[in-house]
Amino acid sequence: MPAISDSHIQSILRISALAAECSGESHFPPAVFRNLTELFGSKSCVFYSMSEDLDNHPIWDGQGYNLSAGRVKDYELRYRSHDPCFRGLRQRAASGSALVVSTDQVISSERDYLSTAYYNEFLLPQNIHNSIIFAVGDRQGLLGLFGFHRAGGRPRYGSREHLKARLLASQIAGALRLRKVSDGHARLRALVKKLMERAGIADYVVLDRHWRAVDSAGDASQELLGAAAGVRIIDESGHAPQVRVPKAIKEFFLDRLAGCGADAPQGKNGPHIFEDMPGNRRVLADLLQPEAARPLFLLAFLGDKRELISESKLSEYSITPREREIARKVSRGMTTTQIAYRLKISEKTVEQHLDHMYRKTGTHNRTALIYTLSR
Repeated sequence: MPAISDSHIQSILRISALAAECSGESHFPPAVFRNLTELFGSKSCVFYSMSEDLDNHPIWDGQGYNLSAGRVKDYELRYRSHDPCFRGLRQRAASGSALVVSTDQVISSERDYLSTAYYNEFLLPQNIHNSIIFAVGDRQGLLGLFGFHRAGGRPRYGSREHLKARLLASQIAGALRLRKVSDGHARLRALVKKLMERAGIADYVVLDRHWRAVDSAGDASQELLGAAAGVRIIDESGHAPQVRVPKAIKEFFLDRLAGCGADAPQGKNGPHIFEDMPGNRRVLADLLQPEAARPLFLLAFLGDKRELISESKLSEYSITPREREIARKVSRGMTTTQIAYRLKISEKTVEQHLDHMYRKTGTHNRTALIYTLSR
């Protein structure tokens, strides 16, 4: 049975630790690949994040070491299907065998191998003769592929390299899982940020039913979260303090919770915008119902630019100053009662102004009115 030296085991542990430290980066640093090529006695190597389906999905996020970017792309576009190691890896994946394959295992003869277009057109110009490729995965699926290359005249990858590959795969899997999770969070955060910008939301806080913060983004929520200069303040028990939610918002959420059924909120009230909260901010409050989980509370702090109503549309439809005030408050989710209280007029007067705007714009409800008067 092949043996691995203590120095190689230490090298595997060091590489895995370095990869874990860099799991949040877009690419692994050259030091990771330099150590890897030394470990496998190779001239070059490549790493790919991969789909879990080796047959039908492309490789992506390739990163090569001592290989040109053009060659890495060329492999994906033209030569991957001709690679005997990759073909052998797919067959092993289908049979449940260990996902480590080297050139000598998958070619029928050296002469036939040297006569292929894949070897002469792709490998030989890069001074590559032998390869070993192995997959890294965990219980949740495939995480990536590593490939190493040796020049002509060098020994083939043998049983010791296969054992190194299997040990490295088991050690580095945690780092690759962190990397995949980090990439997923980064993409989600970018999407959330874009949606927040489109909706005119400056930042938000998500709370559980004990008024504890589950998630947050932005700076305006720091006062609610008990934070200073971006630093969360905790008490002696080690727990973050409860969020200081204004009484009116708490009552809104408690009222919505009372209308929750077993599967989803059943209350007739939707999201509500609170005006003139502490700090003169407008806050959108809504109840979230995650699948198979208890409801959560969303507080979205609306930015100053969140204005749906278009000035040009107001002029186009000859909307009066008082009607404009009412239209803007309707666009912010305020009810007839709230508008009447804020403007110190009767609810009947509010409804009359709305009827006038419906006739002017040819609409019949608030949603259509705001859509017509928006940009």
